[in-house]
Amino acid sequence: MLLLAGLLIAHTGFAGELVKNARMSEISNIAADKDQFEVVLSKGEGPCADKPVFFKLENQPDQSKQALDRAMQLAVTAFSMDSFVSIHNYADDDCGDASYIKIHKSPR
Repeated sequence: MLLLAGLLIAHTGFAGELVKNARMSEISNIAADKDQFEVVLSKGEGPCADKPVFFKLENQPDQSKQALDRAMQLAVTAFSMDSFVSIHNYADDDCGDASYIKIHKSPR
């Protein structure tokens, strides 16, 4: 029983990690004619490795346009510097509903 509880806690702690240690091969400021942007990932680890990931307004904290703009700025920075990225979805592992992006110079 204790092992099962530990596994559930461990899974919950990592739920929503779409990709880590990826690089972006493409970035688009508008996707599907909506207020969202798309990044196409190269390599990395996770369910969205080598797939497109979408950042939508409704997936940002309080549906904040400023939060979406900051995510776009970080994505553009990572793309132009060929940095590694980690991308997270607070709800599940859906590549179409990213909420958070972190950039780093080396794999983590």
